[in-house]
Amino acid sequence: MAVDLRRSEGDVAGVKVSRWVVVAGTVGMVGVVAVIAITAVLVPSGSPAVAPISQHEERVAVLQHRQPVQAFAGPFHPSADVLSGRSYDLFSLAAERAKEAKHNHQNAEVRQATRGFQKEDVRLERVREHDTGVGLQVKSVPDFRERHAPSHPGFTQETVMLESNVEHDTPSNTMPEDKAAIPNNVIHEEKIIKVNNAMNDDKPEEEMGTLAEKAKMKKSPEPKKEMKFERIKEVAAVRDTIVENKVSQKESQRLPTRTLDNGRRVCETPECAMAAAQIAESLDLSADPCQDFYQFACGGWMNKHPIPESGATGTFYEAMELMDKRLHLLLETQADPGAPLPLHMLRTFYNTCKDTNALDALGLAPLESALAAAQGGWPIVMDNWDPTKFTVSTALNSLRSLNVYPFVSAGVGLDIQNVSTNILYVDAGTVPLGVSLMENPPEAVLLPYATLMTTAAKLLRDHMASNVTDLDIESQVLEVIDFEVIFSQLVMKAVNETTNHLWRTDVTGLQTDTDAGTPGQFNWLAFMKEMFTGTGVTIQANEPIISFKGPFFRDFSNLLANTNPRVLANALGWWWAFELQMETTDAMRNASFNFFHDLYGIDKPLARWTHCMDESNANLGFALSREYVDEYVAETVKPETTELVEYLRQSFSSLMNETTWMLPQDMRVAQEKLAAIDPFVAYPDWIMNDAELTLGYEGLNLLNGDQVGNLERIGSWYNFNSLVSLREKPEHSFLMPPTIVNAFYNPEENTITILSGILQPPFYSHNSLAALNYGGIGMVIGHEMTHGFDNTGRLFDKDGNLVAWWSNETIIAYNEHALCFVEQYDGYVPPELIEAGIHISINGLRTLGENIADNGGIREAYRAYQSYVDTYGEEARLPGLDEFSPNHLFYLGFANEWCEHKDASAVLNQLYIDVHSPGRYRVLGPLSNDEEFSKVWNCPAGTPMNRGDERCLLW
Repeated sequence: MAVDLRRSEGDVAGVKVSRWVVVAGTVGMVGVVAVIAITAVLVPSGSPAVAPISQHEERVAVLQHRQPVQAFAGPFHPSADVLSGRSYDLFSLAAERAKEAKHNHQNAEVRQATRGFQKEDVRLERVREHDTGVGLQVKSVPDFRERHAPSHPGFTQETVMLESNVEHDTPSNTMPEDKAAIPNNVIHEEKIIKVNNAMNDDKPEEEMGTLAEKAKMKKSPEPKKEMKFERIKEVAAVRDTIVENKVSQKESQRLPTRTLDNGRRVCETPECAMAAAQIAESLDLSADPCQDFYQFACGGWMNKHPIPESGATGTFYEAMELMDKRLHLLLETQADPGAPLPLHMLRTFYNTCKDTNALDALGLAPLESALAAAQGGWPIVMDNWDPTKFTVSTALNSLRSLNVYPFVSAGVGLDIQNVSTNILYVDAGTVPLGVSLMENPPEAVLLPYATLMTTAAKLLRDHMASNVTDLDIESQVLEVIDFEVIFSQLVMKAVNETTNHLWRTDVTGLQTDTDAGTPGQFNWLAFMKEMFTGTGVTIQANEPIISFKGPFFRDFSNLLANTNPRVLANALGWWWAFELQMETTDAMRNASFNFFHDLYGIDKPLARWTHCMDESNANLGFALSREYVDEYVAETVKPETTELVEYLRQSFSSLMNETTWMLPQDMRVAQEKLAAIDPFVAYPDWIMNDAELTLGYEGLNLLNGDQVGNLERIGSWYNFNSLVSLREKPEHSFLMPPTIVNAFYNPEENTITILSGILQPPFYSHNSLAALNYGGIGMVIGHEMTHGFDNTGRLFDKDGNLVAWWSNETIIAYNEHALCFVEQYDGYVPPELIEAGIHISINGLRTLGENIADNGGIREAYRAYQSYVDTYGEEARLPGLDEFSPNHLFYLGFANEWCEHKDASAVLNQLYIDVHSPGRYRVLGPLSNDEEFSKVWNCPAGTPMNRGDERCLLW
């Protein structure tokens, strides 16, 4: 649950700005999953250190340790590990040990020459922490750092970010205001919008020209109804028609329709009516779709959704808000007496977390006990601290029960060069606020941080009735902060070392490297033996290890030699107080709120139920997902989405066959990799089986009324299952609970995961048009598949090994085509910045992987939809929007996913931090390159939405 606050500073249009990011792990298709970026003009004393953020953003800021996920292609903020806390419940099968997805991020950069080399040189380097947040999948290792993407003169070098756990995507806009995820109004039968008859799909789609008629939106005469979140009801209609009536798959595609006087068929399901309402209210009919399709598709939405105080909002978060409401409802309902044990443990955890009266009654005794057991207490609050009861290695291993990794991080992950086995990874650790921030912390952060630490120490001192003075506490707080700054500088020095690259060694080799600083300061073999105690795994001096060859471990041994053990114990003891501040007393929670208020200007604390819901989803997510699937996921979702995956795979294969830049042998292995992509759709079957669900949580026991103890039990349980996997054969599995609203690609397993959380409007709806589903979740699936062949994914073979598997000639041709995307997106300057007098463009190199995936995803989805039509026949249209053909609706549905409204500060921040382009350019970029789009919308060559011969094309 460590908060990683990342900052960079510079002059923009003559104004000095400070950029901050709260990071909790990895990234996802929709943006940076648990990454929040906020840009603020440096403020005078007394003002928040960072621009104010919304309640939704507060969840990322306050709920430390959010694990993101590079998932599909969403906006930019918390989505995948959308604000959950701690490590996820990652059991896939009872036989497969938990795969920890928290702090298991080895962020890495693979650099290689792209021209003029004889052999492709693939080298893994640690990357700068404050760039993209992507890294390798390492099951127990936290926060491996990313390096800044370098400039690209002549595109002579390619910078590739290897993502942790996944190549995910998450929303890149801030959280929206609370509103229903699906419009409640139903379109009236009367035609609502009329456009040029050329859009009639019964004829060739001729040039649209000016939209002839623009009628005002008319809402249904029926009274507006509050959306209900009752069990089963939302899927009852689907189950009745599809499951109980046992209609064939082809028949299930034929939705109820009505034929209008003009001969056009329109869909009559409530889902179609709601989709029509969503699209209709989003349109700006004054815009020319061939000039600016984003404005045409989203202009109305922006007019109806003003920019909130947080600086940004977007459509993607409506699905996340709906998920929050559903999970809250489930958790507030008691489990049936006969329900499997994990569902009762889930309620135990949630109710214990939510009972603040009981937490206040326990006071700080649980924190005091945890510190005493871990390291003999926290010296900063003790009259008589005994240094003989403290050892660095034991204290570090104790903190693994909280899933945090100070000083050094070590854990089990796939061997990136032989993914059929697991291996130990070792790297530098971190500090509570993140090493990139603490490398050179500004006063605007140091003062609130020192106040938080001082307040926590004084509260614990008063609880223990010790005689330590305020002055003693304050002086020791400064010592801890000084240590964290020096430690952070050592880590960032290693990050910036160009010689700091992937290193295969063993425990002996790591010890030799460490002792090159000051010998005898840290015993790696003893540390690892203690770490694996009780697992049945024996660690010897020749145990293989993957680490980074660089200066950190030598410098770390020197730092240990020159630091008073009391300072080391205080620094590690602070981790316990920092991690558990929300789980003890009201006074501690208030101190935490004051810290985030000073840092971000948050105006009120996060609702306790929201915090506990997030913690429940993070720690027991698969148990919670069982209930979510039971109540809200139709039985048809999995087979229908699986069918979509196969249509997308076929369309990608056909597009790949049309490429002219690949040598035949490289085409063959690329097709093999595409065929080998393993899809995980909706949810794992094992969670739906009571016995398997119970077995999946075997060994975990939680107690009523012991919140701190429960968190330690869960952390220790995860840690155990992760460590024992060192000697086990890796198996592919769901890496995230289905309740996460996201999708992602994992290059090390060559898998895509499409979670139940994203299989809802606006991405997917069973009783709506396939055109909208293909433009929605179909594009998401295509995006994730394309990640397997973006500038990162192409480095991994079909099994997930990091090897050179293409010829140099094909690699050079690939990079030449990729350069087109770099230059295209480099030329986009968001209008929000232009209006503010700031002329900064998208970083085409930093966003390259996501832009490749966006461009490939939309082409693959459209071709897949045409195959669907060939199989099932032409679809009906939407009520009130019958002037739009299904092909038009495909593109409108796609664009609606990325509608957002941001101020210049939010846009600027995204440009500096996010690996995804702003929503506007996730629409304009791919569609202006898409020849099929120009045909459907009759956009002449040379118009902004038809780049003609200048189109960028890879897949």
